[in-house]
Amino acid sequence: MVSSWNIALSKIEADQVTKRIPLDRKRIISEARDLVCCEGLEALSMRRLAERLGCGAMSLYRHIEDRQALVIALLDDVAGGIDVPQQSDPHTEIESILLVIHDEFCREPWILRALIFEGLESLDILPLVDRIFAALFALGLTAREASLIYLALIQHAYGAALQATQTRDSARMARLRNAVETDGHAHVARAFTEAAGTSDDSYPEQLRIILRGLLPVDARNL
Repeated sequence: MVSSWNIALSKIEADQVTKRIPLDRKRIISEARDLVCCEGLEALSMRRLAERLGCGAMSLYRHIEDRQALVIALLDDVAGGIDVPQQSDPHTEIESILLVIHDEFCREPWILRALIFEGLESLDILPLVDRIFAALFALGLTAREASLIYLALIQHAYGAALQATQTRDSARMARLRNAVETDGHAHVARAFTEAAGTSDDSYPEQLRIILRGLLPVDARNL
């Protein structure tokens, strides 16, 4: 049996090892990303991060200006790791990029909070945004049309990912279904019935339908 003394000694040794590892920007960002992935963005503070790194909070400010700069650095870290092979077909290019971005949102939900609720962003994502616009222009869209369609697509990606990362409330869904059937909302009932076998992960299909619907008729089959 491991004694409490041995456990305490192991913790002290681990803390000493942690303190011996040089503190640099890369280590700070890595630890911060682990924290937000495990506990969410709301758990991130310079003091809490310093505790995990085994250093004083003031030591972090030698490498990161403040919490906002840290979150932007985390977003840069995510953007820098996204690799989407170039596609020659404009439709496939747009779909491929948005599918990867949506997957990142679902894999690390804190990203959505940073983008939507804290209003922060990474400039390192611009190469992918530029590729989406290049594909939209290749389909013959004007700058205004391309801008509006881009906004619709990215906002849908936000919403779909937010919904996908929420815990499904089966009791609420049961109440909703019962209300639909009881109150005679025939069209909603039909939609529920016919979509009963639809996978929860229907974002790829949603994306294709929305993209096809948003594009001008002349651009849909290019």
